[in-house]
Amino acid sequence: MALLINNLSRRVPSFMNSTVTVARFSSVATTEWKKNMTAAATQKRRTFAMTSLLHRGNDQGGGDKSSSNVFTSNKHIDPNNENTNDKKNQAFNSKFRKFVQPLSADPSNEKLKATCGCGTSAVQRNKFDPTDSALDGLLENNRQWAAAVVEEDPEFFKTIALQQKPKILWIGCSDSRVPPNQVLQLGPGEVFVHRNIANVVTHTDMSCLSVLQYSIEVLKIQHVIVCGHYNCGGVAAAYGKQQVGLIDNWLRNIKDVYRLYEDDINKEEGETQRMRRLVEHNAIHSAQNVCYSTIVQDAWKRGQKLTVHAWVHDIADGMARKLDFKASCASDLENIYKM
Repeated sequence: MALLINNLSRRVPSFMNSTVTVARFSSVATTEWKKNMTAAATQKRRTFAMTSLLHRGNDQGGGDKSSSNVFTSNKHIDPNNENTNDKKNQAFNSKFRKFVQPLSADPSNEKLKATCGCGTSAVQRNKFDPTDSALDGLLENNRQWAAAVVEEDPEFFKTIALQQKPKILWIGCSDSRVPPNQVLQLGPGEVFVHRNIANVVTHTDMSCLSVLQYSIEVLKIQHVIVCGHYNCGGVAAAYGKQQVGLIDNWLRNIKDVYRLYEDDINKEEGETQRMRRLVEHNAIHSAQNVCYSTIVQDAWKRGQKLTVHAWVHDIADGMARKLDFKASCASDLENIYKM
């Protein structure tokens, strides 16, 4: 009997240890399962919310669907696939939309992943810290973003480092509230960009013309978007009668636009509405100047596929809308400008 009890006393700890081990394994497995289910549910909700946002269109504010719905269109993202309902195209759009979103300020990688598939968030959460004189915080933001992109697609940066193939040239305002890649929801390598005060295009601006020539003749872009925006400080300064400084020489281009369309602008009630109308005319005028350039005219003569668009972005609702100008060939222009 004593021998039996002694043997049992030796085996019980071993049995109990095995039981504890199994219990712990079961607990860990259950926890992992719950985490996976939670992550899947979060991803599903995020996808649904993003889809609803991108297809909201004219549910807010009404108006012309053809113009206000332009922001939700993704067909220009993949130039080889005109069918926006195609699953492959949708996956392409979703993938590159992730890479342009800003990182969350939360330093936890797991929480970053929870906000979006590659550690990004649809809402800008990072705020610049003015006390960070060395800008180390910005470099850390960049490190986290690059790491998240590589985790999603290890070959992404290696691929775009070889060459760029944008199909869109964006000519916009320097305003910090209108970042083109985020407005268009396109990733790195998708948009060639030129920005200045109040998105002005003139025939004497060598910087803008150089960008225009390179993008058309070398990159073979297919679309030029000249996008103005409401609440533009440059347009407001041009509309006013106070002297600002050196920039007044630049803003004179916008004053010329006001002079040309003064009657139409003054039909609007109130200064705010008149400045909004001037913003629209300024964007259209700049888009027309793009078309009047020898660069664009020569491209059309060569038979190159190229369309120039005039858009306006409303900072108040985040939406971009088409304006009443689009040209795809010289016949779309006034006769005096045809070459």
